[in-house]
Amino acid sequence: MGIVSSHLVQDELRSAEIVRIQTSTPDIINPISLAYLQDKIPPFTEKCFEKYLVEKIKSVNFAI
Repeated sequence: MGIVSSHLVQDELRSAEIVRIQTSTPDIINPISLAYLQDKIPPFTEKCFEKYLVEKIKSVNFAI
């Protein structure tokens, strides 16, 4: 028994290799925040990473 982020074990949950145990406690939500300095122009690599990260997060199916 353990606590893990569901997106890390999606395949195992879908194939029933592991089983999710529901409790009356609400799910933990871990928000992701991006912060920038006010007058800083982000470098190219930072813009690419941000675009990748946002697209990846949007593509993940969190409904299990």
